[in-house]
Formats: sequence, C-alpha cells, structure tokens
Amino acid sequence: HFAFHWKKRFGLQWSHNGICMDLRIPLDHRHYNTAISACGRSSQWQLSCELLNSMQLAALFPDVFNFSAAISSCEKAWKWQEALQLFETMRTEKVEPNIVSFNATISAFAKCGQWQHALSLFGTILEAKCAPDVISFNTKMFIPRERHAMFQRASERLENGAAHWDASLKTVRRLVNQQMYCTHKKGQIS
Repeated sequence: HFAFHWKKRFGLQWSHNGICMDLRIPLDHRHYNTAISACGRSSQWQLSCELLNSMQLAALFPDVFNFSAAISSCEKAWKWQEALQLFETMRTEKVEPNIVSFNATISAFAKCGQWQHALSLFGTILEAKCAPDVISFNTKMFIPRERHAMFQRASERLENGAAHWDASLKTVRRLVNQQMYCTHKKGQIS
C-alpha cells in the first residue's frame, strides 16, 4: 500500500522496509518529515497521514517533528478532528508535543470554530512544559467577541503559572484591545 502510493505519486519505488529502490537510499525521519510537509503544502493531508502511519513499516517510530508536520497538514485542510486524533495519538505513544504541534492543533480548532477545544488546549501548554509564543497568542485574533471572556480565563491561567510571560500577556492584551477598538470603530461586529 505504501509503495503503491509513492510509486504512483512520485514515480519512485520503495521497499517494504523504507528504502528507496530507485535511489538506493534508506529513509529516515527527515525524509518522512519532508514528504509529510510537502504533502501538507499541496493539500494532500490524507497522504500526509498515510506517510506518518507507514513509518512503522520501515521500523521508524514517528517523532514530534513527524507528528507536527502531519498535524499541520490537517490544520491547513481545516480537518480539526484529524488533527486532534493525531495529537492524542502522539501523547498515547509517549511523544511529547512541542509548541509547533500545540499551535497547529489549536489553529485547526480555531479555523473550524471549535473555540472550547482551542482554549482548553491553549490552557495546557504550560502543563506540558512548553512556552507559548506569538503564534499561540495569535489564536485570539480569530476568537469572536463573545468568546473573549473564555480567552481571558485561559490567559490568566497562563499568567498565574508563568510570571516571565507577564510582559507578553500585557502586549497581547494591548493588541487585542487595539484590534477590538478598530473593529468597533469600523462599525463591524466580530
């Protein structure tokens, strides 16, 4: 099944143990990551997931970068349930998520209007010993005004757990307030 997809889509033949027969190259995590990412960029999220699953046939177990690339593929295709399933599989297989996997999953939720899932996962970033970044906080920009209070609670939870993020949170709040003012000023309702 795996060799068929690669031969069909890329014109290459692969053995069952993950060696490219045409190039005589054994595949490693980087090769899979590159292929998974390329599939995601070309809207082939299903193939990305198939590649991730096929790694075990090559006696490779997906790492955080492989999972993150597949989750990002799902996020780009607006497939929040698939992104969540990959995120949960990652944790089940004892692969620690990084900020990229958190951000891609949160973004998939946000794009599809799954605000409670997005905010819930956002609130667990520190528990996973990850540091939220600008991308993490940008999720707020997509949250409708009626969800603002939920975001505030999640932000306060982060603020209580990480004093070093105080300045970042103030900056985000200032940006949020400016964005909300601009939206109000234009007469739009978010």
